[in-house]
Amino acid sequence: MKDVVALIAGQITKYRKQAGLTKKELSQVLGVAPSTVSGWENGEYAPSPDTLVRISGFFQISLDEIYGIENAYRIKKDPVLTESLSEMQKSATKLFNELSPERQNQARAYLEFLLQQQSKENT
Repeated sequence: MKDVVALIAGQITKYRKQAGLTKKELSQVLGVAPSTVSGWENGEYAPSPDTLVRISGFFQISLDEIYGIENAYRIKKDPVLTESLSEMQKSATKLFNELSPERQNQARAYLEFLLQQQSKENT
């Protein structure tokens, strides 16, 4: 089990750094304490399955990638697109972090609303 925790720790660290985020910024996005992110990255413990799904969604990666599983059939990501998304995510995170807690809750509620609307449009 420790090997899996260490692997996940390395992957979270790798994707956080690729996105240009601090541990504090990632913790704010995920709604956890900065010490929790540190615990994950230090391999002290692993995120819950629900949190792993949120992490993979935020970084736009599969759970396989969090577990370090390589798939020969996976379509490679366009590096230009991936870089653009990372910059967009970084920018959105910085803006979000400048909001008051009340405004952050409003922003989160609005994003959930937009996702629901998108889901309705796609069905």
